[in-house]
Amino acid sequence: MLKGLLTEREKEVLRTLLSQRGITRYSLFDVCAEGTSLPGSTYPLEIESMSGKVITSKEVYSFWLDWIDDHYTLGEEDGFWKRCNVEELYDGTQIRQIQQQLQAGKED
Repeated sequence: MLKGLLTEREKEVLRTLLSQRGITRYSLFDVCAEGTSLPGSTYPLEIESMSGKVITSKEVYSFWLDWIDDHYTLGEEDGFWKRCNVEELYDGTQIRQIQQQLQAGKED
């Protein structure tokens, strides 16, 4: 991440991993850089480990982008990739607003 924004390579990696799960319309939320450069970076922190939430029109998932066993992962191996109950999240109201925008076909 650069200055709090995803790099183009990070966007590409996340887009690829999410599309493999059938997720093509989403919004990333509460993304936090975790400070480790991952393989595939052409400069320091071009592709960085990060955590956050993936919001779709109907679901919310937590993730941790990392490199495990020679591939990128959203945290499946470590239990970080999981469906979240919006009602149990402190930022549930904001997440529901994002879901409504996705349902209406609006992009962030």
